[in-house]
Amino acid sequence: RVVHDRADKTTIKAILNQAGSDEEVIELRQVVKAVGNIEEWLGAIEKEMQMSLKALCEKVAQQCTSLPLREFVDGACGQFALLGLQLSWTEAGQEALEKNRTSKTIMTDTNKKQLSVLQELSSWCLTDLGSSMNRRKIETLVTIQVHQRDVWNDLTRLYKEKKGLDANDFEWLKQARFYWRANVSDKHGEGACVISVCDVDFQYSFEYLGCKERLVITTLTDRCYVTLTQALGMYLGGAPAGPAGTGKTETVKDLGRTLGVFVVVTNCTDQQRFTDMAKIFKGLCQAGLWGCFDEFNRIELPVLSVVALATLLHSLDRLDPVPPIGEPHVGTCRNQRFEHGTAIAHIAQDRRMGLSIDDNAAGPKRRDLTLVLAAISYGSLFDGLALARRLRLGGVDLALGLGRWQRARHLRVRL
Repeated sequence: RVVHDRADKTTIKAILNQAGSDEEVIELRQVVKAVGNIEEWLGAIEKEMQMSLKALCEKVAQQCTSLPLREFVDGACGQFALLGLQLSWTEAGQEALEKNRTSKTIMTDTNKKQLSVLQELSSWCLTDLGSSMNRRKIETLVTIQVHQRDVWNDLTRLYKEKKGLDANDFEWLKQARFYWRANVSDKHGEGACVISVCDVDFQYSFEYLGCKERLVITTLTDRCYVTLTQALGMYLGGAPAGPAGTGKTETVKDLGRTLGVFVVVTNCTDQQRFTDMAKIFKGLCQAGLWGCFDEFNRIELPVLSVVALATLLHSLDRLDPVPPIGEPHVGTCRNQRFEHGTAIAHIAQDRRMGLSIDDNAAGPKRRDLTLVLAAISYGSLFDGLALARRLRLGGVDLALGLGRWQRARHLRVRL
């Protein structure tokens, strides 16, 4: 929620994330006046929030490699402490892969550095961190650093086996890599945080998401991220499928947090009509957010046919004009006409809008649904049993890491 000035209640000066007695405050660069039309000052709050977070991101990009780790983490909010950790990991990894032909020990040295970062973070979990929100922040850093340590350990092993490795190797390109590009512009001006997965680039959306926990990243999660990002790069949607409880929706939400995007989750029912879907799509198109439709198979097939056609038309709108190859998918569409069945509106459609549908249907309805989904999605089939097992192993690895066990990867299999 927002924080008002006590002297002038129409003045909004900060954003507050509150969980029980714990608080996290993000100061706005400029105050916003809550006067006039509500659409105007709400839009002004959104713009000022993104501008403030972008300035904070630029500051974090400079401090994450220059300050001691503890000083940097304590001085940043949870969302940007994690982003700074990922920026520094990417910078160290990129440098090592580019210089390993001239420096024979740089890969091993970087691997030891990532392990020391993990050991330092996990050691903090055994001390008094002051608040539950601060503990959640540190544990989230450990969760991501466990994955980053594993990735770099595998890259070091491949380097020794292949007698060489460079920054164009797929094992590196398939990871989410975070860069601060001072020479790239976004809708807020010069400078942008770019996240690259394979050959698709995304710009960080600077939505304030609070101090959130993150999923344990496994090999299967990496494959899902690659599939979803490739689909979004082609202006299509993701369609994770599998039994209930295997993490389909949470995986989409976690990818959204990685890119700084707010994900709107809708629980579908057989009572939904195309007009209800049109209202949701219209809001997503205007705001550039992601929509995740859970239990999508419950919607009646006549409604699905309208949804499929309207979504396909919107995908074509986002390709007009076609963005240059290698450029992030940002900006507004040339076609400002939103059409969904009989629901028509003239709005600014944001290219960053993304869709994902989750279903666990089986039998004849599943086959009918597949024909409809072929028009709008790039399916990523989740293997429920494999997902459950790997997440369980990842959870054990994380729990041992939080307890500062040094040989967590060996112990987890025995447990």
